[in-house]
Amino acid sequence: MCIFRAIGLMEIIIFFVKMDWTCGLFGHPWRQELCVLGEALIQAFEEEKERLNIKEIGDVK
Repeated sequence: MCIFRAIGLMEIIIFFVKMDWTCGLFGHPWRQELCVLGEALIQAFEEEKERLNIKEIGDVK
């Protein structure tokens, strides 16, 4: 899992997860953080982080 800072991106709590839990997205609006789960989804966020105005703040193992 990887955590990204998402300033101004979220106004509601976000919770999306694939049925088999291989990837998912958890967002916290007050902390302005997105927790991204799954290698493919993490890679997609890495590739688009500049356009989305987000930055990685840590990995969770």
